[in-house]
Amino acid sequence: MSYTASWIGHILAGLLGTLLSVSIFYKTLERWFAVHRKLDGARVKTVIDPAGRPLTPAELETFIRQFNEAPFLGVNRREAGPLTDAWRVELTDGQTLWVASGDRFVEVKRVGGRGKTRRYWLLDMPMVTGRESGGAR
Repeated sequence: MSYTASWIGHILAGLLGTLLSVSIFYKTLERWFAVHRKLDGARVKTVIDPAGRPLTPAELETFIRQFNEAPFLGVNRREAGPLTDAWRVELTDGQTLWVASGDRFVEVKRVGGRGKTRRYWLLDMPMVTGRESGGAR
């Protein structure tokens, strides 16, 4: 290998290492590939409770805060039936989320604009489970 090619390789490796170590780049990748994505109030078109009633602005703010603060537990890989008594969240980018109280945890089903479905669990959302405090049942 020539002297110039060796130096170019070292420079490219150094630039790549610097790029990968920058926290902003890492946070961007983390946000792109995250399963439990935080809700932005500006992107939420509407939230419908299990009774079919749209939430008021104060209730919407509480729902978004609880959803964003709920600890992510893991991906639900089992084939499950439809979520009953689910809260429906419609986003401006075409995604729809169903949030329902499960057997032990809160179940979330996120359907993307192109129909891709992801299911996962959150620890607790008092507004959805009907409990005042957090924690599993």
